[in-house]
Amino acid sequence: MLPMNQRPSVILLILCAGALACAGQELPAKIATQGINELAFEVPQSVGFVGAYVHSYQPGADGQLYNVYTQNKGANQVVGSDIFIIDGQDAKPRKLVSGGTHPAWSPDGTELAYCAWKGLLYGQIEVVNADGTGKRQITNMKGGACFPDWSPDGTRIAFTALSPGDSEKNLLADDGMVAKNTEIFIVDKNGGDPTPIIQGYAARWSPGGTMLVLLREPEKRDPGGSIWLATADGKKSKVLVESNRRIRGAAWLPDGKGITVSSILSGKYSIFRIYLDGSQSQGNQPQKIGGDARADWYEPRLTPDGKHAIAIKDCASGFGDSNSYCRGSAIALLDLDTDKDVTLAGGVNYSVVWERK
Repeated sequence: MLPMNQRPSVILLILCAGALACAGQELPAKIATQGINELAFEVPQSVGFVGAYVHSYQPGADGQLYNVYTQNKGANQVVGSDIFIIDGQDAKPRKLVSGGTHPAWSPDGTELAYCAWKGLLYGQIEVVNADGTGKRQITNMKGGACFPDWSPDGTRIAFTALSPGDSEKNLLADDGMVAKNTEIFIVDKNGGDPTPIIQGYAARWSPGGTMLVLLREPEKRDPGGSIWLATADGKKSKVLVESNRRIRGAAWLPDGKGITVSSILSGKYSIFRIYLDGSQSQGNQPQKIGGDARADWYEPRLTPDGKHAIAIKDCASGFGDSNSYCRGSAIALLDLDTDKDVTLAGGVNYSVVWERK
């Protein structure tokens, strides 16, 4: 790990389809030009059914993941992920966790929370030290738990689980989406009794640790959704955005004055920003700040200077679709002024830690 007094950098998590898939993957040299010294992010080995086809991610020689569709012959499919980290400018990915997804770094980058797989379903939240020691399970929720996010002081973890009394068998519903009736809980990083906060999923702590931003599914499985704000104790909450467009991921701006989200515009997911006071927005709706019609952009988070966004860039939508602009899925650093991007690594479901100056 580099000294904390060096320029801002990130730790990115990579979930890989196996050790061989990541062993030859190196950090692009271009990353150094963006002031990023340390990376850790996640790339899952994910398999799902699309009608008569089986969908999976396959790593390519260029480090990106490619969407592959094969005919479903009725064989049992295994969903799984291994979590790899890159913890130095010249370091190669090393496996930290077998069988985990949706990783989340602690604020100081010394511990990692993640959702363990339980067969084809979400298991429980586990935490492990960055060196692979100290692995522990911190939840025991009916139907599993996922989407962990650390409080800024590193003492608590917010996560998503089924609402009490829900009839679903698992947080991951049969249609591959998050179950309809879910709730945000907060638990000590070492485990214990979780505290229910508010209905919703995928909560993220505000930089000051007093608020949560979270998502809610529409009443039906129709496109659309809403973004909510809640105090960390759940006593106060309000809807920030109601949208007839599907929303993917909400994260705080570095200064805590607003959020970034991913939502569909002209058939593709783009990056939007919304300020909590309603400024620079249109009718309190998100303002597009990045992305174009040639790729989907998911789970955006702005760099500390606000000039770039790190997000999942997905260019392979549809059966075997690829084009000359980009292919597959990758974690990319996007320049919000030029819409030009640099691929950091192939994958999805990443986590970032910014080092303090």
